[in-house]
Amino acid sequence: MRPLPVLLLLVLGCPSSPPPQETTPDPEPEPGIALDGQVLYASPIESAPESIRQAQSTFEGAWASEPPMPPADAGPDEYRTFATQLFAPYVDQQVSAASQLLDLWEGASEPSEKLIHAVLAARLLHRSASWMWTLPLPDVGDVNEQARASLERSIRGAAQNFAQYAAAAFGKCVEAAADTPEFEPWRADCVRRAESIEPIRTAQIGPPPPTSMPEGCEGTIDPMFAAPGHDADARPQLLVLVEAETEGVDVAAVQQAVERWARSEHDLRAVPANRRRAAERLIEAGKTSSRGPVCAAPPSLTWVLGSQVPNLVVAKVDQSCHDATPIDENMQPTGPAETVCDLIISWRRAGSLSDEGLPPLFRRTLPASPTTEAMVATLTADPPRDSAIFGALGGLGGSGARMSVGAIDGDPGYRIRAALEALEINGCQTERGASRLELAWTVTPTGVVESVAVEGGDDTVNTCVKAKLEQLTLTCTPSGDPIPMQTTLCLAN
Repeated sequence: MRPLPVLLLLVLGCPSSPPPQETTPDPEPEPGIALDGQVLYASPIESAPESIRQAQSTFEGAWASEPPMPPADAGPDEYRTFATQLFAPYVDQQVSAASQLLDLWEGASEPSEKLIHAVLAARLLHRSASWMWTLPLPDVGDVNEQARASLERSIRGAAQNFAQYAAAAFGKCVEAAADTPEFEPWRADCVRRAESIEPIRTAQIGPPPPTSMPEGCEGTIDPMFAAPGHDADARPQLLVLVEAETEGVDVAAVQQAVERWARSEHDLRAVPANRRRAAERLIEAGKTSSRGPVCAAPPSLTWVLGSQVPNLVVAKVDQSCHDATPIDENMQPTGPAETVCDLIISWRRAGSLSDEGLPPLFRRTLPASPTTEAMVATLTADPPRDSAIFGALGGLGGSGARMSVGAIDGDPGYRIRAALEALEINGCQTERGASRLELAWTVTPTGVVESVAVEGGDDTVNTCVKAKLEQLTLTCTPSGDPIPMQTTLCLAN
């Protein structure tokens, strides 16, 4: 008989070994930098070199700031507040962060470090460019259309600058990742993002750049007031022309007051009253002289008197009022809109561009609803009008092609350029491009234009310009004889 322990061992079997202990593998360390699930720096950030830790901190600080947006349906005042208090500080922060990252890129030597700095800088610049490109603008109904267009050009232009910088940073990423297989995903990502920003970088903002004028197009300027010649050495005589916007202002009284003031202050004697009245009667008859013919276009007062007075000085008196918002030196509003009125006296020589020896521009503040007495009293008011700045946007000029009129052979003092502008002759260049035209015509003694010749452009432009010139009417020629004229006209659209 076997011993009991042996039997038990046979029956019960051998004792099993203790079950193995289950072990949990150590967790993978969090990558130091990852963007959209793609690892840029695998090791913990705590053990990274100082430049990498600085880059990560700079990027995260800037990325955490969400791009601000203006309030829905923001008006001008709300948008101004948004621009100064939110937009500008945010842009400054993003520019500062991207600049720091690019400085780190410059100082790095290892491709892996250069890649990190370039990617982080590019991401910040890319986001800012996309944000500015899609930023809502004030509705046209709430703001001056021209001011809105200017604001749009500024913001979209800034977006394009950011897109340009982002593209350059993506290029640094591609450069750093070149020839390193493990960096290939980042190289491909940077190429893709750079391509996505090209529509912003290359977009045309506003109208296309204007076509250059053809060579040899040197424009001339008309004198402010037409007259058949001018002799600066002759004794000057003054012609006062008054324009007043306010009803009830006695223009004749203002004219006489300015004449007296100009004689006292500047030793300028006015054209005798009887001579002026005689010239005004000629203009009413459409003539330049009592025995002359009726002109195709009635003469101006400066033309009639300029043919009698060789050194005619014109004082143009304007009373102008407009609503404006006062602003300070930082272009910030300092109060509500108010009506601003001025008395302005500008000085010109009839038939001449020279202003040598003329009095300076005169400007004084007027009451909001000027009277004759207020305008006269302002002539001797002291001190001069303060040079406060008021925010206002004027017109941007007419539409159509740009026009350049060269020196006009035979011109006795007509304001030909102004006459051509009035005919809208620049509208003849309808297609994009430029034309250099040689024009010739004859002015008859009564001011009719005939024998028009146009050469140099295509048939469509030439035909249009010729038809426009044939509509031109001028005042009678000073000599009473026909005058042949010719000039170079350039159009660019």
